[in-house]
Amino acid sequence: MPFPRAYLAVDVFFVLSGFVIAYAYQHRLDSGMPVRRYFLARLVRLYPLYIFATLLGAAWIAQGLLRQGSIEALGPWALALAGAALFLPDPLGARALFPLNEPAWSLFFELLVNLLYGALAVRLSNRILGALILAGAALLGFAIAQMGTLNVGFDWDNAAWGSGRALFSFFVGVGVFRCRQRHRLTAVPIWLVSLVLLASFVPSPGRQPWFYDLACIVVLYPLLVWTAADASAGRAMIGLSRRLGYLSYPLYALHWPLGLILASLARHGIGVTTQASPILAPLVHFGAVIGVAWLVARSFDTPVRARLKRRYRLSADAPAQTAP
Repeated sequence: MPFPRAYLAVDVFFVLSGFVIAYAYQHRLDSGMPVRRYFLARLVRLYPLYIFATLLGAAWIAQGLLRQGSIEALGPWALALAGAALFLPDPLGARALFPLNEPAWSLFFELLVNLLYGALAVRLSNRILGALILAGAALLGFAIAQMGTLNVGFDWDNAAWGSGRALFSFFVGVGVFRCRQRHRLTAVPIWLVSLVLLASFVPSPGRQPWFYDLACIVVLYPLLVWTAADASAGRAMIGLSRRLGYLSYPLYALHWPLGLILASLARHGIGVTTQASPILAPLVHFGAVIGVAWLVARSFDTPVRARLKRRYRLSADAPAQTAP
């Protein structure tokens, strides 16, 4: 695996989300935008792709259960699907919070911190913001003490610590937005910021993986988001960044169920296997995921969100990009 610490991308997303949400909504909420309307805008942004990916994962898992004759497992499957439809964790889950689409745990915590931000935005002084960041930091500390790692939040046995990752990084992102309003950093090329970010996912976990993770979450990622906000980019890089931003959420939402499907097809001799071609197979897999993500984004997510925005008159309220 080229990026053993790719799980840290979740923390980058939380910091970026806090920055973008504060940029897009702080003034509107201060000006009287109802919290209900704000949260509806966030649901419209996240829910369509989330439920599409969840249903895809649910359908694939169900066909596997039926093929194996595990009819008794369809009861827990149906309960997990009912909870997921409400954007809630599986109440009977023995392991994953969202077994039908495991990465959805971070979207769940994203919605929680989004709602907390909306409820507090009008009264969110720097002192309260600092208290929220310290509370998140305390939860990160407890996660390290209990789990020995910050790769937490996705299973029931470490779910509580996932709230710390979301709380800390999201409100640090809000803090970065406020700091940037007063202090701009020297512009650096956006490709350099991207290269440093990718490099941070490369180191393999060692004896004390939490130390490196903590340094990235507390120092590196807030600094990268702050730097990226003022980074320089040419026309080609801006165009590429917009395309990547458009695909980032579809890729994240869909990569787990698509990975299940592609791996199963490969085991049945359909497609390219790693045994047959250890280099070509990952490229084909990655290309297939990108292609399907782009197709779903263009044919489903974009038009569905456009209709919902028109129906609820949200066109002027949602930010241009809030990609996990």
